[in-house]
Amino acid sequence: MDGTAIGIDLGSAASSMAWATSEGQVQVICNAEGDPTTPSAIDFSQSPPIVGKPAWKRRLTGAPEVVTLFRRWMGTGQVHRFGDHDWTAVDMEALLLAKLRRDAEAALQRPITRAAIGTPAYLVGPQVDSCYRAALLAGFEKAHLIQEPVAAVLAYMNRHRLTDGVYIVYDLSAVTFDASLIKITDSDVTVVAIDGDNFLGTIDWTQRIAAWISEHEDCASPSAPRDDAKCLTQLMPIAELLNEAMYTRPEAHFSLDGRTQRTFTRTQFEELTADLLQQTAIRCERLLKKGNISWEKVDAVMLAGEAARIPTVVDFVRRISGKDPLPIVAEAIAVGAAIWAALLDGGADGALPESPKEPVLQLPPEGTRLRVVDTLVVNRGGPPARIELCVGDLTTLQAEDAVDVLIVSAFPDCYTPLPGSLIGALARKGISVEELARHKEVDLRQSFSCWMSPRLVNLPPGIHFGRILCFEPYARGAPAELVGDIFRSLSPFIGENPPIRTVATPIPASGYQCADPEKMLWLLVQAAVHWMAVGMPLSRLKVCALPGPNVESLQNAFQELKRACAPQAPTSANSFKYDVFMSYAHADLNEVSIFEHKLTEAMPEVRLFIDRKALNPGAVWQQEIYESLDDCRKVVALLTPAYLGSKVCLEEFNIALCRNREADRQILSPVYLYSANLPTYMKVVQFFDCRECEPAKIDQVCHVLSEELSTEA
Repeated sequence: MDGTAIGIDLGSAASSMAWATSEGQVQVICNAEGDPTTPSAIDFSQSPPIVGKPAWKRRLTGAPEVVTLFRRWMGTGQVHRFGDHDWTAVDMEALLLAKLRRDAEAALQRPITRAAIGTPAYLVGPQVDSCYRAALLAGFEKAHLIQEPVAAVLAYMNRHRLTDGVYIVYDLSAVTFDASLIKITDSDVTVVAIDGDNFLGTIDWTQRIAAWISEHEDCASPSAPRDDAKCLTQLMPIAELLNEAMYTRPEAHFSLDGRTQRTFTRTQFEELTADLLQQTAIRCERLLKKGNISWEKVDAVMLAGEAARIPTVVDFVRRISGKDPLPIVAEAIAVGAAIWAALLDGGADGALPESPKEPVLQLPPEGTRLRVVDTLVVNRGGPPARIELCVGDLTTLQAEDAVDVLIVSAFPDCYTPLPGSLIGALARKGISVEELARHKEVDLRQSFSCWMSPRLVNLPPGIHFGRILCFEPYARGAPAELVGDIFRSLSPFIGENPPIRTVATPIPASGYQCADPEKMLWLLVQAAVHWMAVGMPLSRLKVCALPGPNVESLQNAFQELKRACAPQAPTSANSFKYDVFMSYAHADLNEVSIFEHKLTEAMPEVRLFIDRKALNPGAVWQQEIYESLDDCRKVVALLTPAYLGSKVCLEEFNIALCRNREADRQILSPVYLYSANLPTYMKVVQFFDCRECEPAKIDQVCHVLSEELSTEA
């Protein structure tokens, strides 16, 4: 095969290239603009699109045709239309890779036919395929992928002649933070453990600066109301420039109106972002716990990504590790990828490290028999419910511990059976989550981050669950913000025949998705307690952790949860503050006023709960919803298209549905106000049909409600 191979760091915010000479020297390749890095930005206002620095500069003007951070869409079906053409993430990555290839050919004066591309440590399934397709579209005849931390290690090995030992790669990019524990033995590179945060990057630093400017400057004209979200968006370009300035200067000056000069100092920068750095420290500590090692046993720390350029980060790493990071290798991931490309080509001499074996990730063993280590009892008026903390492999559930639903966790549209994952363990037992995803019974991902499989038939031996619920949070929020969606997704199925009463789950998103397991355990258990307390008839929830060094801390967290979730005295049935809780979408306020007027005419003494605050649909839902519903004898849900589009409304409906199933009277009274695509579980609840907001029918409904309330009084 003719041509030369190069190494590429395909970054979210910027990309770089390097190549290994026949003499074993590794050099960074500058692009056509003479820069060592190329902004990962594309301007679709022209044909063909403009890639790199010109697009990045135009982005600072707020041009809507400029797209950045598209790497996060790899492996998804997300499409962006510009002009008459639809562009996928693969298309955009191909445009970027094509520019890099052309610039490398111009710089080296030779054809570039192959590349080794650095990819995030957690790249899986469809994302991997997308990278390969993008490389082929960009004109590469062949592409190899190498994990970014492994590439960084190769670069540092080549530069510093590292001896055998244990190292940490601290990799902070624009949108993610990765920490990797690496062991080098006889030139073999082993990834002992990985950790990080897919929702933490230098873009968060920039957003903090934009928020600071917003607090100190008036972003709205005197005649216009202030729009904080719009204000922050407008301030992002100047915030990015200030962020960059803090890499090299003690202070920087800026002006929003062209007249008044303001000063932003590195001290302010450090104060604004101190907690973000602390989050990386927490991930590093968790990484060390996974590897059963302390900082004292770590031989050195290697910096990669933006971390290598930010003095504040370098100082912070020095403080938490107790040692100076290794002297920085510029564009370490591109350099390491170039070394890998040369090794694969067989063109390296003694100046490069010996070809390492394929990196191996050490994972907890499969097949460990599941055991219950602690139990939390939820008292709710009837038979108590149990939340069990378990340790072991969920695929080893025995017949006596059979559950109705097993929960798995996945990246969006990605069900690759990775080693050490529950999806991987299920695949080895003969159950393909990817195949089940093709035949979802109900897809609730847009509303509740989950989908439900059909009932499993012809189960392999040793499998003791009936269905799979897949927790698959989209980019609308981090897993910790959405973990309560698991119970919102279960709610529509609880009343089925046979009913769902028992559920088993790993600690969601705490594997390759890198969510903090202790935080996820807290939020998951709190959500479960809330839902069980309001009437969801689950009798048992098994929460499972894999064997490992973090089990003790999880047990301690569970003990704290038991104390925090101690049973409260039940509310008296006669202590209702209101007669009717009005559940409605704010877009339907006019219709709510009509209904309120009609119901008050029919029953002048009726006590209505209407004016509720806007609630944030994140994490575990606010206790306000539960308490407000418990204060009302009846819940009237005004069903409209806007209602179905509101997570708060659906939350209220599902809680009321749980209460309705367990009560000896009719609590939930849906009113079908405008035609909408009602989900099946809503249709089976007896509702009043008032379409399309028919006044006579509303009168009739209000009369019926007043009679029911008078009878129950």
